[in-house]
Amino acid sequence: MLKYKVFVSKSRNKTPVGSKVLEMEEKPCCPEAAARKIKHLMIDGSPIGLSQLGEVMDEIKKMGLQSETEIGDALLKRIRIFNYVPSSASPGYRKALLEEYHRRN
Repeated sequence: MLKYKVFVSKSRNKTPVGSKVLEMEEKPCCPEAAARKIKHLMIDGSPIGLSQLGEVMDEIKKMGLQSETEIGDALLKRIRIFNYVPSSASPGYRKALLEEYHRRN
């Protein structure tokens, strides 16, 4: 993970009045590297490739959510940022994501 220091300025003369470190994930160098980030889950009996699955799982774990409903909602919301999830398939995705989440944790 790359870290960038960003200067924050509110003054008119553009003098930095503070800074914060932003963490940004490295972009894949090539299509092959991007493809390695695709993980497959069985959803409603079909293997589906999901981008950023590991990162989403790690992020949800750090949130410390307790209830299955909260975890399922958060997983589905974040996985939709990186992947197309048809509305009609949402229950299957939710079930598969929860199973994967509990398998990893």
